[in-house]
Amino acid sequence: AVSNLIRLLQLNESVKDLLGSGKIEMGHARALLSLKEDKQFDVANQVIQRSLSVRQTEELVKRVLNPKPKKSTEVDPHITSLMQSLSKTLDSKTEIKQNNNKGKIIIHYSSSDELDNILKHIN
Repeated sequence: AVSNLIRLLQLNESVKDLLGSGKIEMGHARALLSLKEDKQFDVANQVIQRSLSVRQTEELVKRVLNPKPKKSTEVDPHITSLMQSLSKTLDSKTEIKQNNNKGKIIIHYSSSDELDNILKHIN
């Protein structure tokens, strides 16, 4: 118990104030210890605003420490060229979404006449 209290001394000063005033509990504070000092206060504020439990706080800290990698938004130049060509041919906005050699082609239209025109080009 004493070692946990000593560890809490490593918290950001503002977070210690939140703990001292009862806005967060010791369990919340322990979870925040694994964050860098500059992040501790931001996450502590989220805990208070969202009324998070200690378990939820631990999950939030885990997500902050290990954010999910963002999907690459880089589009293959060949796919971009195909999209432009298809858009020009169909006279409509098109998108090609590709993932692991699979994908889909999305053709946008805003009226039944446009749809008819697209279908004529496809047939």
